[in-house]
Amino acid sequence: MISSIWISAFIVLMFASTACAPHMVRCEFVRLLPKPGLTITHYARTNGECFRIIKPMPIRYELQRDQYTIIFAIGDRWYPQLVLDVQGRKGQPLTLKCPAIYFASELVIRGERFRYYVREQEAPNSVLVFKVLDSSDKEISVESIPFRLDKATTIAIDAV
Repeated sequence: MISSIWISAFIVLMFASTACAPHMVRCEFVRLLPKPGLTITHYARTNGECFRIIKPMPIRYELQRDQYTIIFAIGDRWYPQLVLDVQGRKGQPLTLKCPAIYFASELVIRGERFRYYVREQEAPNSVLVFKVLDSSDKEISVESIPFRLDKATTIAIDAV
């Protein structure tokens, strides 16, 4: 079995011989706070550019309601990124309205398609409040989703 000392020595020699410089990068990601009907459906130690050594981060949530389901996913970048989509129970697309939610046509995160992204800095008091509308723009519901920004650390390698 290869010891951690040999692995560490190999990594140091590899960086030294290829003129690469590792450094720590602080990342932030959006964590939705508990709410009735909101469940975390996937955890991971990485969301793409960030890595959490000690505890996996939630990367996908579902909010189940009688008339619709909203899917939230954290993005795969080093900065906070939250995307979402909504569908009615019969599969019909619904619309979300909120000053902090933007229509994006189609985003793909981890193979799943999303139509909206959030600018979390535009959500007052770290609460995302939005309307769910049907195809005729009739209000179905108003949702209020509290969130916070959590941190993760990763090692980046820059070539010199």
